[in-house]
Amino acid sequence: MDIVVPTYSGHLEYMRKFLDTFNLNCLDKQNVNVNLIISEKDKEIFEKILVLYPNIKIKLVIFSSLLEKYIGEKINEDFLL
Repeated sequence: MDIVVPTYSGHLEYMRKFLDTFNLNCLDKQNVNVNLIISEKDKEIFEKILVLYPNIKIKLVIFSSLLEKYIGEKINEDFLL
């Protein structure tokens, strides 16, 4: 199963609470992928979270890269928000 969560650095506290709750209550973590959709500028901040939750399969997905994959051209993130 996949969980997809768009987020940004302003929601870091909420993401930590979500991951704490997920880690505590999910009984089949090995079967769940948590995909965090983030901007390139927030990548370093969210990479620090990955090491705090070694039991959760977390993947960081850069939003502009995701768009590029589907529309076929590079998008400047400054124009997205």
